[in-house]
Amino acid sequence: METAFCNDRERLLSQEAYLVYRACMYAPDFKKYKEKMEAFLSEPCVRVYLCEEEGETAGLLVLKRSGELPEILGIAVAEQRRGRGIGSDMIRQAMKAEGIARLSAQTDADAVGFYQKCGFSTEREEVRYPDGVSVRYRCFLDAAARKAGETGVIRKARLEDLSRIAEILVFVKRIKFRPIFQDDEYSFGELQVLRVAKQYGKAEILEKILVYDDGIVKGLIHIEGEEIAQLYVDYFFWRSGIGSALLEYVKEHFPVRFLWAIEKNTDAIRFYEAHGFHRTQEKKFEEGTDESLVKMEL
Repeated sequence: METAFCNDRERLLSQEAYLVYRACMYAPDFKKYKEKMEAFLSEPCVRVYLCEEEGETAGLLVLKRSGELPEILGIAVAEQRRGRGIGSDMIRQAMKAEGIARLSAQTDADAVGFYQKCGFSTEREEVRYPDGVSVRYRCFLDAAARKAGETGVIRKARLEDLSRIAEILVFVKRIKFRPIFQDDEYSFGELQVLRVAKQYGKAEILEKILVYDDGIVKGLIHIEGEEIAQLYVDYFFWRSGIGSALLEYVKEHFPVRFLWAIEKNTDAIRFYEAHGFHRTQEKKFEEGTDESLVKMEL
């Protein structure tokens, strides 16, 4: 199996190539595909990569190099060859061939999971069209951050992690929640590193926390039975895939099925939606405030 740049017009405009690429087209037909591929081939900033296996087209990736951030315009793997990592390998090989470290893409709910598995961070957005609203996802990959993330481990928290756990909780809560709650007495009075470290040093709490550690503890997730009680990543390591790694890990290894998110924390809600959670109609107030929490379930 080999992935390489391809400018063979006859092969790329063939029925075989269409049968692979149609998986990432809206209302595909052969004529529309040929028009689209002709347009790609006529653009100097667009590069087409083809994965070949046993003489057949196993996958296609279309990459646009214009502006600061290269973008995947389309990627598809032959139906009978899916589930073997061909898509992620095409991305790696294309990035290596192009000498790029960062990459973007746009996709829908059907394909966002693929990009997340490839290490992309995702942002949900609503796009308004004349006939309605469509949910799309913007996807971003930083190869350097991804490479660093691959060296990390997710493990149970230990006593020696308390200072980092407290730092992450205190400073991220101040950044994200002070604008919502506007309570400086809590943000800068009650919310102190030493106080939080003491609170989380209790065995009954610490044993329910997992941390992401690649030599530095950069994130944590707190589980209470079927509930994800907390998920925080150090501000300096946001958008490096750590939150996604923690969340997907507990989804796979623990019987989690719901969480509560602050309704005004739209970034968090979009993040959880990208990982398969959906908003329910159930709400409650954050204790001691008039801010609503919304329940989200898998």
